[in-house]
Amino acid sequence: MRKSSIVGAVAAPAFGRRCQTGSIPSTNDDPVAEGAASCRAMRWPLCAWVLAIGAVALLAAAPVDAHPGSRVWLGAQGGRVVTFTSNNDVNPTQFSPAQVFTTTFDQLGTVFTTEFPGYEARTFGSNLVPGTTFGFRLAGPLLKFDAGAIREVSEIFGPPAPGPVPQLAVSFGAQFVVTGSSVQEGFNFFTFNQVGDHEHLSYTLLGNGVQPVNGPNGVYVLPMLLTSPSLARSDWYFILLEKQSAPGELAATRPLAEAMARALPGDANFDGGVDLADFAILAANFNRSGRWWRFGDFDFDGDIDVGDFSQLAANFNRTSSRWGTVPEPAQAGAVALVTLLARRRRDFPPRSAMTD
Repeated sequence: MRKSSIVGAVAAPAFGRRCQTGSIPSTNDDPVAEGAASCRAMRWPLCAWVLAIGAVALLAAAPVDAHPGSRVWLGAQGGRVVTFTSNNDVNPTQFSPAQVFTTTFDQLGTVFTTEFPGYEARTFGSNLVPGTTFGFRLAGPLLKFDAGAIREVSEIFGPPAPGPVPQLAVSFGAQFVVTGSSVQEGFNFFTFNQVGDHEHLSYTLLGNGVQPVNGPNGVYVLPMLLTSPSLARSDWYFILLEKQSAPGELAATRPLAEAMARALPGDANFDGGVDLADFAILAANFNRSGRWWRFGDFDFDGDIDVGDFSQLAANFNRTSSRWGTVPEPAQAGAVALVTLLARRRRDFPPRSAMTD
């Protein structure tokens, strides 16, 4: 499918429909006019950028070359979703588990958007049953390569730095979700029935945090995971989205994302091991919501609780294989963590009394 048909058929009409309610029937085939009528009716702030997405459809009317970018190949192992890369996305003969994928934004006027990587079931050995449905979850906030590290966009562009904080909209059909400060629940978007079935999500840069307008150049990093009603969720994976980045920036970002992807549950500070520094981070955020891995949310449910502590305790004193040896956790260390947590829990106010 050509990129022009993807953007024109999916992105623009979809965002127009998203702003409608049951009491506002669609009577206009023009996505820009339709979106405008819906926005006037609802007075919803985000609807302002429906008009820009509708304009993208008009800009995309002329055919363009296929967009470069990898596929996320899907399979199942041990009853859970697994993401793969291939040796050839057109005619693959080999698949390897992968957690980092790259793509480049298309520029359509002042809008930067892409629908790659696409999602497709492995052409062989997928272990998927026809009818398997997939959804996604944003596994954390939008990140960006900055000064040799991957950081949250809110740390780079937020106060006291001048300018708005960019965000990313992930959309499919009439549905979309926008990155925020923590884990965000997505939606189902793909059902596998036979080999060759594939689907695309759209990724659109909101340069000012709200509208699809130009934003800072560089490499953006989006943490995601896949869900399924019939399978356990995937490990998290990272999409690197390049926007007019400096030479070598994408190459420098990839190993950092690989290290984050392979971090052990419990390694909150991404230093390669699970120790008391990670416990201190989890304890400081215990019973709080609106968090992600960096604060101790190792099960990707957006809050810090006993489930996250259990994962940290199970890996205490371990080191990720990416950094070297992997010793068994010390029993005494795990017992000490339980004691420390019990003491801290007595000092915590109830969740209802806490503000984030």
